[in-house]
Amino acid sequence: MRFKAGEKVEALVSGEWTAGEIIAIDHHQYNVQLSDGTKHWMRAAELRKPASPTPIGQPPRPGLASCAGKVEGKYASASGFPSIVFHSGKASVQGDEEVECWMGAGKIYLHTPGSRADQDFVMVLLKDGSLDTPLGEIRKKGN
Repeated sequence: MRFKAGEKVEALVSGEWTAGEIIAIDHHQYNVQLSDGTKHWMRAAELRKPASPTPIGQPPRPGLASCAGKVEGKYASASGFPSIVFHSGKASVQGDEEVECWMGAGKIYLHTPGSRADQDFVMVLLKDGSLDTPLGEIRKKGN
C-alpha cells in the first residue's frame, strides 16, 4: 500500500495501533508523526488507513444482533473477576461504564459506542450457557 505526505494513518508501535500523519517519504519508508508528537520511520506494512468508528446503535460487524433478551443477568467467575452484568442489550464489566452488547455465530461482542470493531471484547457462548472470555470462563450468577 502506498501513502502520501499529509495523509492520516495508524501506525503499529509497540504492538498497538496509534494515530499519526505521514510527514515525509523516502523510497519505501514513511516518516510518521504520532499523536504524541514523536516521529518514526516506518515501512508500509506497519501502517494502515484509519477505520471509521462504528456509529452508536449500529452493529460493529455485519450479521450481529443485539443481545437484548438473549443474554441477561450477572455473570462472574468463581473468584468474582471478571463480572459482567447484561441488561437490555447493554453490559457493564466490573461495574464500569455501559457498553453495547452484540452477538452472532456463537460469540458475544462488547462494543464501546463510537469505537472501532477491532477493539471489542469478544467472548464465546458455550453450550452450557457459560461464557469463555479472554480473562477466563464466567457463569451466570443471578439476575
